[in-house]
Amino acid sequence: MKVSKHITSLLVFATIASFGQPARAESVELWRDATVTEAQVYLRDICTLNQFGPSAVESFYSLVVAKAPEVGESALIAMADVRLVLIKNGLNPALTMFKGAMQCEVKRIARTVPDGIMADARGTTESVHQPRGSTLREFIESDLGKDARRLGGWVKVVFGKAIGSMLELREGEYEFEVRRTNDKQLGLISLDVIVYKNGEIVQRVGVVADVTFVKPTVIASRPINLNAPITKRDVSVVNKNYKRFEQAGIDSINAVVGQRAKRFIRVGEIIQERNLEPVPLVRRGQMVQVHSRSGGVVIESVGRVVKAGAYGDVVELQTADRARRKFTATVTGPGLVSVGPMNANEPGGSTHFALGGGK
Repeated sequence: MKVSKHITSLLVFATIASFGQPARAESVELWRDATVTEAQVYLRDICTLNQFGPSAVESFYSLVVAKAPEVGESALIAMADVRLVLIKNGLNPALTMFKGAMQCEVKRIARTVPDGIMADARGTTESVHQPRGSTLREFIESDLGKDARRLGGWVKVVFGKAIGSMLELREGEYEFEVRRTNDKQLGLISLDVIVYKNGEIVQRVGVVADVTFVKPTVIASRPINLNAPITKRDVSVVNKNYKRFEQAGIDSINAVVGQRAKRFIRVGEIIQERNLEPVPLVRRGQMVQVHSRSGGVVIESVGRVVKAGAYGDVVELQTADRARRKFTATVTGPGLVSVGPMNANEPGGSTHFALGGGK
């Protein structure tokens, strides 16, 4: 069988292209400089891991790359050293891009305790003045909680061991910069945390934080049957934890009371919008009572519903006379609609009379 030269060329080009690009977008980015306080330099101290899985990030960040220089001195760590350490610990270099600086200058500084905190002989600490600004912990939690606050909740953050006592540093003496190095919003999130003092970097560390979304959520406090209208006795509000924003339920009891269950809902189950439907208080073709207010007078009439509606819906009706004039009104109760600012629960005006001729 003959294969055309054109097809052969395409196959060769496709093969080269497939080998030329990694199957995944994982990358290791080496920083140009870094500051450490410990006796060893860890991978988390000098580079950022992008698009790796959470378990790989946690494992690789804890790897020792080299011995740290003496306090006050600097040393260079080459990209080749980083690459070798990662390969020895299971990294496939064919699937990973190495970028950033060719070498990182690592400076070691003495471990210091922030001003205002002093340790006694027993190892306890006490504040000697009013703390200024947010701690690094609060700074990171605030940054990670932006989407949660917009959705009516907050986040609970559990930090990895890498960041250690840095979490208690405060704004005022220090400045913070936090960058996400993966695209996750919840779950295990990779962070590049940089601490500045007087405009100079004093600490930089790669961190993994486990982030949970917490939100007040309406749940069933007793079984709710199919097609049963939901009352306040059927539901309650509790704080629920979520690993995805789209899993979150409804946070207001008022948003579910009066609606109808589209399926059986178990005790303790989260009430989801997809499991509810509005209860139609007026049905198509039904003759309903129409209230309209003009000044202090409420006019009562009747009309025929063109399309069914639930509480608060604006529906179209026809007059009950031969003219069958169309008009709109708001559903305010079972078999009851109102034209204008009429509350179905209010008593009517001082005078009531019926119009429309229908019965």
